Amino acid sequence: MLLSTGPEHPNLETALGLSDAALDRGAELYLYLIDDGVRALDDPRIRALPARGAKLFVCAYGCQKRASRCATPIRSRTAAWSC
Repeated sequence: MLLSTGPEHPNLETALGLSDAALDRGAELYLYLIDDGVRALDDPRIRALPARGAKLFVCAYGCQKRASRCATPIRSRTAAWSC
């Protein structure tokens, strides 16, 4: 799943709902945060997804341009910063 809109947009709630549903069903979830979506890292629900098995990828360039929390690593084998 790809999230490119900021946390103020309703897409965040949709992405979280779909993520929860997928993980509850045992599906593999790959979540990509790009553009304004990198700001969703400020939401603790997004930061908790890797602990549930989600693979979280964050665009480093998007973080750099938006001064996001990408500098604070998520302690997980399933989280990565990329672009």
